[in-house]
Amino acid sequence: MAAGADADAPSVDAIAAAIDGLGLVTLFLLAALDNLGLPAAGDAALLAFTAARSHPLVAIGGVALAGAILGDHVIYWLGRVGGERIAHRLLGRDRTATWSGRLERHAPWALVSGRTVAGLRSKVAFLAGAARLPYRRFALWNAVGAGVWVVLMMAAGSLLGRVFDVEGAVASLADYARLAAYAVAGAVVASLLARGPRRRHADRLAAPPLPER
Repeated sequence: MAAGADADAPSVDAIAAAIDGLGLVTLFLLAALDNLGLPAAGDAALLAFTAARSHPLVAIGGVALAGAILGDHVIYWLGRVGGERIAHRLLGRDRTATWSGRLERHAPWALVSGRTVAGLRSKVAFLAGAARLPYRRFALWNAVGAGVWVVLMMAAGSLLGRVFDVEGAVASLADYARLAAYAVAGAVVASLLARGPRRRHADRLAAPPLPER
């Protein structure tokens, strides 16, 4: 009886073949739709594709990153076009102004950490658009957050795929730890580069006007 049940159960190879048949286009669409009505679809797809290892990991990560960023940007622009009116109706003008100010001050933390949480990422992107957060600033920190999300999901998926291979799991975890360190270093460098133009702009605004001739 047990043997019959084992025979009927799908094997790991069969699951991997099924995921391989879906193709990377499916991963791209699910990562994009994660923000457009299918919460956690991107998380589940990225975990499954990484665990199955049916495609090169670089291709899996790149496709998931592109889909995630596309979905986030669509939500941002929806919030930018009509989100302010919706926020005014739901929160009122005073609370909307308060939340907009907080998002402006804490944009890097909010966009990076919010991107890693299913169900929250769409709200953060929508509020960023409604608050009219500068698009370049949103795009920068959203890309960083999407990169962190890809690293975390692929690390978890790789460990799931090697759950019975302890040596392989430890080696994989070390690889993703180095990748996460590179992502953090890139975020720090991007932050320093982004502060330069803002600081120069603030200095120009604070400088006294030139005397008229």
